[in-house]
Amino acid sequence: MAFYFLLVAIGRYLSSEIVEWDDAEQLLHSQFLLFGYGPQPPLYDWIANVLMRINGFSILPLLLLKAMLLFAIFFSVYRSFFYITKRPDLAILAAYATFMPAQLAWEAQRTLTHTVLATTCIAMTFALITGILFSDSSSKKKATLRNVFLAITIGLGLLSKYSTGLIFFFLFFAIYLEPSLRRKLFTRAFFYSLCITFLIVIPHGIWFLDHFNVATDATLNKLSRPIQESMIQSWINALINLVRSFIGFFALPLFLGAVIFTTIRVYSRFMPSLNSIDKTNLESRLGYSAVSKTFLPYILQFAVLCLILVFGIGTAEFKDRWFTPFLFLVMPFSMVALLQREKHIRIAIKTIQFALLLCAILFVFRPYLIGIFNKPSYLNLPVESLASKIQLVFREGAVVLVNDNRLAGSARLRLPKRVTVLYADAPINKLIELETCQVGLVTLSDNYLRKDYFSDELLSKARGIIRAHYLTVVQSDPVLAHSLDVSLETIAIQENARYTTDKIYLTINIITDNTCRN
Repeated sequence: MAFYFLLVAIGRYLSSEIVEWDDAEQLLHSQFLLFGYGPQPPLYDWIANVLMRINGFSILPLLLLKAMLLFAIFFSVYRSFFYITKRPDLAILAAYATFMPAQLAWEAQRTLTHTVLATTCIAMTFALITGILFSDSSSKKKATLRNVFLAITIGLGLLSKYSTGLIFFFLFFAIYLEPSLRRKLFTRAFFYSLCITFLIVIPHGIWFLDHFNVATDATLNKLSRPIQESMIQSWINALINLVRSFIGFFALPLFLGAVIFTTIRVYSRFMPSLNSIDKTNLESRLGYSAVSKTFLPYILQFAVLCLILVFGIGTAEFKDRWFTPFLFLVMPFSMVALLQREKHIRIAIKTIQFALLLCAILFVFRPYLIGIFNKPSYLNLPVESLASKIQLVFREGAVVLVNDNRLAGSARLRLPKRVTVLYADAPINKLIELETCQVGLVTLSDNYLRKDYFSDELLSKARGIIRAHYLTVVQSDPVLAHSLDVSLETIAIQENARYTTDKIYLTINIITDNTCRN
């Protein structure tokens, strides 16, 4: 699987010039080193910042990072179920079953960043917990090291996505309810090691309290009830959206499960040996039985959370990708419970492998397939050409605001470091102070979806960035402040999209203070 994820990352790098939404965000955030970047914790941004400083601005390190994280999920689930069942075949089945949902088989490789990192930390946490509970080793030193690493992964998880705090609470509370597991996990060493978690989290925690509105506004807006709807109507719509999201999350696993069990049934008619009973490892059943007792309390807590979001907070919209860190272990548990015969397990693994291979082919060749059907897509933006033309019109020290996040991130890869590129509506804009003599507003549109030009509000925001320079000038030289000369220039660019007949239109508004120098 490591080779699989590596090939997909390299194939994606070679197939399109454009970066996906979340990767674009990381490229833009990596221009700054902050304790927080907005509605998501900063761990992924810090990692991206280090990679950019080591390798320069490039998308390949981010793609390879994603590949490493996905393999870490696979390996962590494998280790968890090997500890639980003592059977390598069941452990491999569980690891592959993790990638049955489309959110991990497709979306995680396409765009998700914080969600993938959070899922990785939770998978590693689960592996460490099962190691403590079911490891054959009785060494106190190994137990202490596992507790230390457990505390570190919990801390990193809290810095990857805020919802991991709820997930850890659900997980540990479910374990606490099972006496045989509670005695093994909640030892004095476990509670002492949580001091490490506190030390990891505290710097960002202080930032979070100081910037509470910036860190929570976007999330609260997503979870808030639409003002125009009545309470009953919003509840009904929210429940419908919740059911749709569950269907979206479990649609592919249910389809693959149907294929697997249909195949087993068909083969069993012609190959009776498939139904031969394997020798069952009693120890594996005991371990699985103990852990599975925590599964129902965990799911019930998640269900209560969903009901609170609907009826308490009034959440109107749910997205299936939000469920990924909460529910990614559902399919491993389900497949291990349903399949015990070795030949059945091999059929299931081969089916999932085929599905993943098909996803990889479609994922890598998307830009070309889109071109064959002449369907407009951001994947076919001629970024190299657009970025070179953007570069020609801006002076050193300019700040460029772009109305499309993916174009902004892709342009950041190709513009010199002396130019700062930002997505116009990004929360990070509220956290940074920039002084410049020139602000550019880049508007992207095409034949398929005509986007409006920047509003007067955004033009005012751009002028506000220059106004920070005005204040500096006023303090240093009041006479010169009266002679400030600001000009507005508009440039229109037209390009052909890659692999399609679509036309791309770029409008650049340049606001320049002609009297200053950066």
